[in-house]
Order: sequence, then C-alpha cells, then structure tokens
Amino acid sequence: NVILPESVKEVGECAFTGCSSLSSITFLSSDCTIADQSDTISGSESEPEIRGVTPSTAKDYAEKYGKPFRDINSDSEIGDVNGDKSIDSNDASLIMSGYAAASIGSEMPFEMWTADTNGDGNITAADASLVLGYYSSLAVGNEMSFLEYAALNH
Repeated sequence: NVILPESVKEVGECAFTGCSSLSSITFLSSDCTIADQSDTISGSESEPEIRGVTPSTAKDYAEKYGKPFRDINSDSEIGDVNGDKSIDSNDASLIMSGYAAASIGSEMPFEMWTADTNGDGNITAADASLVLGYYSSLAVGNEMSFLEYAALNH
C-alpha cells in the first residue's frame, strides 16, 4: 500500500503499472495530476483500490478507468476503528483485540481496512503503535491528519 502525501503534485506515466503487490494507493492531495492512461495505476491480477477525497483528481481517474475508489473522508477513516470520528487509545486497544482474535482464527470485530494503519496488509501491534503515536502527537499540538502522520512515520 502506498500513501502519497499532499506534497506529491504529479504521478507520471507508468508510475504504478503492473504493481502486483499494490493493494491500495492513497492520495492526500485532492489535485494531484495523474497521467491520463489506464495503466498508470494498475495491478497485474487485480486493480489496487484508489483512495482519496471527494471531489479529487484521484476519484476522477478511478471513475474514468473503472477502478475501485474509497473516499477517505467517509464515515470510516483509517485508524478510526470504532467509527467515533476520533483516533485515540480506544482505537489502538481495538486493533490489539482484533490482532489477538485473528491470531487464534477468529474474525475481526471491525472493518480490516480501518485498522491497517501502516498499509502493509496485516493487522499487528505496529498498527496499534502507530495509532498511539498519533494520539500522543495530538497532545503536544500536532495538527496534521492521521494519514499525513502515518506517511511520515512508517
């Protein structure tokens, strides 16, 4: 998974062509220019999910080429596992509970994509740690979004 910070203003031709392990690409900039080709962002077997805000060039690209899109400002946000519109120690605790449940073969008690905070495709203690780090940074005046924080800290 890839998170492109707001500072990325352009994705060129073939930048993510045939990336077999890419499951998602998140655009934090609403106006990032994406090369106008269907394979600029493509997997070898399945299409990576394109994540961004609505409206955005990411959403426009996904719609034009029939690719999956998820609005990162929808009701559920990465890191906000309990859906209370706040990323805090409760979310970290739930991630750890989900990780423990999955380790013994039980189902996750929440949508997996909200708990995979570092974008590696797994729910682990590292995801909970990232949430706790973000929550701590808020206490000292951090004003960046969780996705911006995650892009800088993993």
